[in-house]
Amino acid sequence: MKNRSLVAITLSVVFGLACGGGASATPQPPAPTVEASTPPAPAEPKPAVEVAPEAPAKPAGGTHVGVLSKARHGVLTLSTKSGDSPPVGTRADLSKEVKQKVFGMDVVAWVGIAEVEVTEVTKHTVVCKILEETSEIEINGKKKNMFEPGAPTQLVWPAG
Repeated sequence: MKNRSLVAITLSVVFGLACGGGASATPQPPAPTVEASTPPAPAEPKPAVEVAPEAPAKPAGGTHVGVLSKARHGVLTLSTKSGDSPPVGTRADLSKEVKQKVFGMDVVAWVGIAEVEVTEVTKHTVVCKILEETSEIEINGKKKNMFEPGAPTQLVWPAG
């Protein structure tokens, strides 16, 4: 086996020299040398998604959720369920929860009923004075009382 390998190598060298593939009369230029250098720094990758800058934080207003417990002479008392307590003197929008069946489904919505001013705040109640009624509903020619005790309410005031 060793003899066959040696013969194959010898024939390939001889065949290469005979065909001009071996030694040449003209000297070959030296192979270019590669000097080691530091590669260029990679470019900063761009984010796949452009992110919009965050809007500056605004001072938040507030929301108070409760139940209308008393309505007398333009003064409303709301019992607290959850949310913030507004400071005394705050002007706010008062909404009432309205439930109705539409096509067999229960629909719940908040309807604005008044603009109010907070006159007193305790741990469990908020007392408001009605500045302006914003919703007047008539049913069969009669004005509906939007300030019925027991109605779920939401008091919302702007920042400031």
